[in-house]
Amino acid sequence: QSTWGGAAQLAVVSREANYYKDRADAVQNIEVAINDVAVIFEEFTGLLAEQRDMVLRIDSNVEDALINVEDAQSQIARYYQSISSNRGLMLKMFLVIVFFVVIFLTFVV
Repeated sequence: QSTWGGAAQLAVVSREANYYKDRADAVQNIEVAINDVAVIFEEFTGLLAEQRDMVLRIDSNVEDALINVEDAQSQIARYYQSISSNRGLMLKMFLVIVFFVVIFLTFVV
């Protein structure tokens, strides 16, 4: 009976050893997975930093474009005002020339 008891005890010890080995392998697999996730997060952090710089540059470029558009709008408004005032001046000059032509034709011819 002691052989039977020794074999049973050896089987229990072997099962427990296999159980603990499986548990150790599972913990090691979890540790590897956690390390992989940590590497992924580090890469993600790097990508986020790059994207942040790009977003800041885009934001700066948009602000510059807005300033340029506002400047262009004011330049166009000034040009339009200049053209409008020149139109009146040209009309006055045309009327003065017509007046002199009429006087010239009336008195000289």
